Amino acid sequence: MITQHFTQLDTREVHFRRAGRGPAVVALHPSPMSSSALLPLMISLSDTHCVLAPDTPGYGLSPPDPDNPNSASEFALSLKAWVDAVGLTRFALYGSATGAQIALEFAKRYPERIERLVLDNAAHFEDAARTMLLERYFPDLSPRASGAHLADLWHFNREISTFFPWFAQSAEARLPRELPPLSALHATAIDTMRAGAGYDRAYRAAVSNEHGSRYRDLCVPTTLIRWLSSLLIDQIDALIAYGLPACVRVADAAPDERFAAIRHALEGDWTEPPPAVASEHRFQRVRDGHLHVRMTTRGSQRPHIRLHAPGESMAADVFLADDRPCLRVDLPLHGESAGDFVATREGLVGPVAEVARELGFIDATVGGACSSLVDALVAELPGASATPCAGFEAIHEIDLSPSWDGTHLLRAWRVARERGLFAPVFGAQRRPIVDSSALDLRTIEQRCLAAVQAGAHYAAIMRAV
Repeated sequence: MITQHFTQLDTREVHFRRAGRGPAVVALHPSPMSSSALLPLMISLSDTHCVLAPDTPGYGLSPPDPDNPNSASEFALSLKAWVDAVGLTRFALYGSATGAQIALEFAKRYPERIERLVLDNAAHFEDAARTMLLERYFPDLSPRASGAHLADLWHFNREISTFFPWFAQSAEARLPRELPPLSALHATAIDTMRAGAGYDRAYRAAVSNEHGSRYRDLCVPTTLIRWLSSLLIDQIDALIAYGLPACVRVADAAPDERFAAIRHALEGDWTEPPPAVASEHRFQRVRDGHLHVRMTTRGSQRPHIRLHAPGESMAADVFLADDRPCLRVDLPLHGESAGDFVATREGLVGPVAEVARELGFIDATVGGACSSLVDALVAELPGASATPCAGFEAIHEIDLSPSWDGTHLLRAWRVARERGLFAPVFGAQRRPIVDSSALDLRTIEQRCLAAVQAGAHYAAIMRAV
């Protein structure tokens, strides 16, 4: 079973996934993706190792590091703070692409902490090629009111699986591989949306680090995975040709042998990591999956449960309650909550009631944007009572199912923006602006991401409430 956790550092949180039992392996993901990209690997290793996969700063559910790292070495310092916080003293370290460069720099700086180092999709670029990539590889994905940046985002994430470099769209640049399934493209798009306009920070740091000279000071047992379907296979061969220190061995692998090669490189016996410590920001197990939860216990007033608007998430809700204990959740089928949930009123509030009972919020006040959900939750909790709701019009039953052309992202953006600008959404009547926050691009970004995460369930959610 793969579980999700948060570690609170002095100035930031780190989200990570954990799976398996045995010697500790820290696994670092490529950019702009998150630890979710490593789920197949984590499953493959979980019967022999305990794998911990953090979201690096600014990716997935880990907010950016306030120190704004701009190099692989600086990202390695951020990693050091996290492994210290979770109690890892000596472990194996795996990294793919961006993760490989962070892992390389960590192992050079802290060799006494590393049992094994495994580098996947590590490459070498000559100076001219690196300069070209840094100038052209990273499109500007800053939000625009029209939502046009989302078309660029989808195009970028699709084409990087088709051409290398992705912008050199020619027969010569065509990669000998099939497109990923739509579900994988959709997941990568979500990760890129999470990272926002700063999606390229660690990405650029990795490209800047992709040079054989960076291996000169490496002294830990290292395996370089050379697998034939890698989009960087030519650059991996260039790295090997450049020359590697004696501590590095090369493991050739066919695509279906890649995980086996990684497992072989990690053979050994060392310390199992300590158990994860529960935090107020957590993932809470329920009967049909898990809910993403933020809980505060400060204050002496009556506890409160806050429900975000249907089709959104708690990240898009600016509600604050510093004066009383407060429970906030991503509703089932929303945000970061996941499981075999159903888009009915009962299916949306039942798991929330389960969490509220387990965490001691049975006599709380309940508020939010949708009175029907608030009332349904109050009915589930003895002693709870409703607070006034602003009202919610669930009339925009728009299909946001993922599409190969990426137009579902644009539809989600229009929903997120026009919901606050017009009432009813997409209606013929153009009334005055009903929510001035709808003009704030960051707010629209958060609402759009939540709508995309709801995806194929979006229309059913609107019908349910």
